Amino acid sequence: MKTMHNCSQWQWRSAVKDLPGCRKELETRADLTQYTTSYSADDVDDVRAALGLDKIDLLGGSYGTLAALVYLRRHGEHVRSVVLEGVAPPDFKLPLPFAKTIQASLDHLFTNCAADPECHKDFPNLKAEFEAVVKRLDAQPATFQLDSGPNKGQTVTLRGGAFVPPCGRCCTSPGLLASSQHLPPGIREQLNPLPPWQPPCGAQ
Repeated sequence: MKTMHNCSQWQWRSAVKDLPGCRKELETRADLTQYTTSYSADDVDDVRAALGLDKIDLLGGSYGTLAALVYLRRHGEHVRSVVLEGVAPPDFKLPLPFAKTIQASLDHLFTNCAADPECHKDFPNLKAEFEAVVKRLDAQPATFQLDSGPNKGQTVTLRGGAFVPPCGRCCTSPGLLASSQHLPPGIREQLNPLPPWQPPCGAQ
């Protein structure tokens, strides 16, 4: 059974504290100076040239918009068209706004549920239940295996800090908005200590 490396188990609350150690460990097996958006854009252009293409179309979302803009700046003569969605300009300091945005989206979820008679009737203490789940995961992290994707079969340990961001994204990402209606019952399900533990709303 293959276990994901600790550096890949992103824990938001301890990220700053863990970064120096994570970097030091990664430097023993990789040249981290090569992992930049500019070098990535140059790699894309090498692929373009290898495929024998004179011009290509760029489609980017979120960080991909920054990557597309950098490619356009460095290799604009080989770009036919560019489509950007959710633009992250070069001076945007990712991921600094993430925590504030996630907190705001969850606050809106709790407020909307409290204002909706049916939701409030079914989940009168939604915020408290959510906080209970986070505290439980901090005290006793959940362990499960990924059942799909390129990392299928890998074991993941999920703590409270890593549980929160996907729940927030359910309320903000267009592709996940339909899933946000399942978040309140999904949160309550996590209060059940019996296995199997299942992350709500695509939290893996």
